Amino acid sequence: MNVDSMAAILTELYPPQNRKDDEPYADLLMDLTELGVNTPMELRQIVKKHLEATLAADKKEVAKRAGKRRGPNDAADRLSKGVYFAHVGLTRKSLVLEYGEPKARAVFEQRMSKKQTAK
Repeated sequence: MNVDSMAAILTELYPPQNRKDDEPYADLLMDLTELGVNTPMELRQIVKKHLEATLAADKKEVAKRAGKRRGPNDAADRLSKGVYFAHVGLTRKSLVLEYGEPKARAVFEQRMSKKQTAK
């Protein structure tokens, strides 16, 4: 699996309004590889399995943030469209559901730590 095939799967399965132009696909690919998700078929199965739950989490996040004061970095435009999480965020939600929060979070944090060290 590569960034292009992964992005194509996410574009196919998730609503288009959740997509961002600057999705960090390379970071997500590292997370997937670390968790042992190596083929497009494996990714597709995980996303489909948790699609309903991840989209519900997105709607819940929108409702939670509705009407709250937003800072300059907040996703006000996205919230006005009824979405919060982008495709990468929805996929990470699916990974948490699939592998459990401790394991998935450890992978995410390890990647972020490596990026910080590389700077």
